[in-house]
Amino acid sequence: MSSFTSQVRGLIHTIADQFELGPSLARLAIIEFSSSARIATPLTTSRSTVNNVISYYRPSGGTAISKGLDKAKAILLDRSGVRQGVNRVVLLLTDGVQNSYYGGDRAAIAAGVNLRQSTLATVIAVGFGGAARQTLDAIASPPAQMHSYKGTSLADLSARLANMCALVASPRTPPPSQPPPVPPPSPSPVAPPPARCNGVSRILDPNLANGM
Repeated sequence: MSSFTSQVRGLIHTIADQFELGPSLARLAIIEFSSSARIATPLTTSRSTVNNVISYYRPSGGTAISKGLDKAKAILLDRSGVRQGVNRVVLLLTDGVQNSYYGGDRAAIAAGVNLRQSTLATVIAVGFGGAARQTLDAIASPPAQMHSYKGTSLADLSARLANMCALVASPRTPPPSQPPPVPPPSPSPVAPPPARCNGVSRILDPNLANGM
């Protein structure tokens, strides 16, 4: 296994592990794309399924971002598998631009816009290597400065995405807070606790791509 493949798998593990899976929590789907796209796993609450899919991932072929985004749209519009009334998040990860014989950047951007409009999902677009920043910005949900990022390396992306909770309000329950200190006889008003990263479920679709 190449170092690159190992690093990509590590990055996706870093992202997926931040979500607590369960029927009333998050469900994850993974779509792999190169010159074609396939649903590696539909929406699932199985941690072992997610881990197995990531462990078997190997980059290959060209880059057809639009095909990956179209698969994500199909998952989110499938009423038999998607819960209503929950927020939906699609994470696009690519290290290249869409090849011209798949329609180039224009087709990739159009697929991203169509995905956002038809599913009302928040689309986060991140890339490295040959990925084009302006294309990521156009695919991502506005504001681009929050939902789009062109990293300098996989390590850079790992650092950027290490706290997905802050980006998409991950439902993973944080560690229990420490009990507050005993107030003095004449206490001042107690500040409210910080916001917690639990609540409604999220859907995360890490789309894995290989180069040009």
